[in-house]
Amino acid sequence: SERFGGRLMNTPSGVDVGAAWIFYGQRKMLDLSKKLGVKTFPQPGDPTTSRVTGGTVALPLAIASRLPASSLRKDFEVVSCTQDPSSSPAITLTSSSGSSIAASRVVFAVPPKLIHDRISFT
Repeated sequence: SERFGGRLMNTPSGVDVGAAWIFYGQRKMLDLSKKLGVKTFPQPGDPTTSRVTGGTVALPLAIASRLPASSLRKDFEVVSCTQDPSSSPAITLTSSSGSSIAASRVVFAVPPKLIHDRISFT
């Protein structure tokens, strides 16, 4: 994708059209929001859920803003993920264009079905 946040997004006028709620039991998400300075508010009519001020896209944007620019990739469609514990960094990601990057850690922010169907792991 050309932007961070994946399926989490807002319309140009700011309407949240991605995943919209953080449920009461998702304590780690609420804690992460607080740690990142991303504000939440109670969902009107349902005190067991919270909404994210600015839409849930605010969470990945806040994470990305705290990472070194050199560690972030856009438009890098991963087709394979190879792990070699004997090397450092231990993970190599290869894109659909054939380019590759090495990493110590990787976050896949896509639905599990897409990971299963589109990325080979070795």
